[in-house]
Amino acid sequence: MLIGASVYPLPGHQRVRSGIEAMADGGRKEDFYINVSADRILHDEAGVAAYPVPAMNGGAGQYIQAEVFQLRNADRQVIGLASRMRGIVPDSAGSPTQAVSWVLFIPSRGSLVLDQVRVMTNGLIPEMEAVQQGRVVTGDGEFARLKGQYIEALVVEENYDSGQQERFILLSTRLRSGAS
Repeated sequence: MLIGASVYPLPGHQRVRSGIEAMADGGRKEDFYINVSADRILHDEAGVAAYPVPAMNGGAGQYIQAEVFQLRNADRQVIGLASRMRGIVPDSAGSPTQAVSWVLFIPSRGSLVLDQVRVMTNGLIPEMEAVQQGRVVTGDGEFARLKGQYIEALVVEENYDSGQQERFILLSTRLRSGAS
């Protein structure tokens, strides 16, 4: 058996380097990116709602859209998948409110669940549009005991190879062990 393993080794799984930055307060920062035009995973099959038509409509102005994207690190390498659920749903008082939740899945590391809690003022960071803030709800694997916050922003960058602008969704996390 061992002889066979030496002749036919198990396949190696690529682990892309993570871009974790240590923060002065003992936490860590990590940024994830989604190329808006290239990373959306679309469905062509009959019966599947095309983006951006609401996929689930509850009537009375309520809806939920579900999207799946490739997830990239700070070096723009694909490292996993991201799922975004967003829509208009009733809050605890029954008033329509916007809800956004993300699930980030990084096969070699684990997953994170993010939940948006409020919208920040546009123009807060000059190179970013529509900055929103949320919290890290839970995670597993490497992210199991981490809590914290994240910002979601639309970042516009110049692609010098093509001369075109590229738009990225930035999910920038600030995590601490057991912090809220």
